[in-house]
Amino acid sequence: MLIEGGEEDNGTYVWTNRGAIYDPVADTWTAVRPPQHGSGQWSRIGDGPSIVLANGKFMVGASGYSGTTVQALFDPLHATWKSTGLGKADGNGEEGWSLLPNGKVLTVDTTDTTPTQHSEVYDPSTGTWSIAGSTPVPLVDANGEVGPQVLLPTGTVLATGATGDNARFDAKTGVWSTAPSFPVIAGQQYDVADGPAAVLPDGQVLLDASPGEYGKPAHFFVYDGARNTLTQVADAPDAVNQSSHYGYMLVLPTGQVLFNDRYNDLDVFTAEARRRPRGRRPSPPSRRHWAREGPTRCPARSSAVSPKGRPTATTSRTPRTTRSFASPTRRPNR
Repeated sequence: MLIEGGEEDNGTYVWTNRGAIYDPVADTWTAVRPPQHGSGQWSRIGDGPSIVLANGKFMVGASGYSGTTVQALFDPLHATWKSTGLGKADGNGEEGWSLLPNGKVLTVDTTDTTPTQHSEVYDPSTGTWSIAGSTPVPLVDANGEVGPQVLLPTGTVLATGATGDNARFDAKTGVWSTAPSFPVIAGQQYDVADGPAAVLPDGQVLLDASPGEYGKPAHFFVYDGARNTLTQVADAPDAVNQSSHYGYMLVLPTGQVLFNDRYNDLDVFTAEARRRPRGRRPSPPSRRHWAREGPTRCPARSSAVSPKGRPTATTSRTPRTTRSFASPTRRPNR
């Protein structure tokens, strides 16, 4: 496991360029020097995006201030970096990267293009970026924040916004189209500014939304790419105290989603497949609920891995599901 950069350290902005590799066999960490030994634009990695390419190489972008457009590929055998990513039109800060089925990488520009509805694709075979069209609605807010973007089993990328609007990109045709917007709840426009998302085993997407960048309360939604619908589901136990900015989601090998609200709690979201017997009429919509089984033993404000742009293992089948949250202190009932 390779970790690079970081925006904050206990609430203080640092935009570090430090990194390290974890060896699970030896149970040790080894420091990794930043690209170009931390000179020039690599003095900061900060909240720069990263992704594992189809060829297994790790790519990261420098960030921390406007105009930082450089990227680099990591060689794990020699612990060295190689520059890549010529022609990037926009700074890397706050961007999400999504690995497309053709091996290219998609991003929505956030900082330096006008208007900020442009998108770009990176081609690993040439090491260059090119324009990928404009999103049909603005996804980036005035502070350069945007929501997560994830690849669905259908080959469509869902790109969510910090504006309340959302869009989707068809990797086969290269065409952008609109996705359902988040609703106005209690007079407040909901969005996923700097928030998390996770692709469920049935190919749908779990989303944590809230009003603005740090507003409360949070509410949870599921996006169905096959129907292009956005449905509100039951909230996590402490959603009233949460903003989407603080949430983290990690898809577990079981297909469940580990949710870290950074308020002393870890919850597990379970999507249980319901097979419809042949010849029978469709069953009613699945029931969704939350269950808290007791306090967890995790430290305050610990963090899981952010899912921005990271591909997850999914299947193309879309069975009906029931969804619930439960504490990971014991296995949820099935």
